[in-house]
Amino acid sequence: MRFPGSVNLRPYYMPNLTLGGVGTDVRYTGGVGVNNVGLLVTTAGKVTYVDTATTKRFFYVDDGSAMSDGIVIGGTTRTGVRVQINGLATGNTITAPGMGDFVRVTGICAPLTAPIGISVQLRPRTQDDVVVY
Repeated sequence: MRFPGSVNLRPYYMPNLTLGGVGTDVRYTGGVGVNNVGLLVTTAGKVTYVDTATTKRFFYVDDGSAMSDGIVIGGTTRTGVRVQINGLATGNTITAPGMGDFVRVTGICAPLTAPIGISVQLRPRTQDDVVVY
């Protein structure tokens, strides 16, 4: 939906390692570059994990950076950036991609409390924000 006088937001493309960046008041663990928490960003890569719970609340995407938030799931630390797909606006649902799929994800870069400190996650807005190739 567009409103008169409005513009469409264009996301910044960022590799996994630059998500979060370095803030003036907090350093996101492993983050490099300018703080981008709260911005609309896009990253891409291979799906390395999909939540197997019936709600499929999240998945991980790795662009080859081998980033990790230190969260252990099923005895293994997952690789990539976490993409959280629950807690959306009423009526919105996002279907998780499959393991091994290559995807492009656009979402709000948000903080995530993790065992390694403060990490980041992406929060896509709609199904259109998760593109499977």
